[in-house]
Amino acid sequence: MSQQGRGKVALLMATAACFLGGTIGIPVVITLEPFIACYALRSGPPEQFAQVLLGPVAYSSVAVRQGWRGCHPCLTAAIRLRC
Repeated sequence: MSQQGRGKVALLMATAACFLGGTIGIPVVITLEPFIACYALRSGPPEQFAQVLLGPVAYSSVAVRQGWRGCHPCLTAAIRLRC
């Protein structure tokens, strides 16, 4: 849109989308948090391992084009798991 000379409209739309996403998302997360906590407390070691592994794997699959910089969070998570 900015290449068409409508940069102001694009920024306004992005700002409105961010505001609405936060306004709707925060109450949803607050509402679902007790259920997520109950699930996390009921899960055993295999499920906890899968949950811990999911974050770095998801990040590295998204950041696959960044090479070494995409692997850095995965390595940091692996070091933190050891402690």
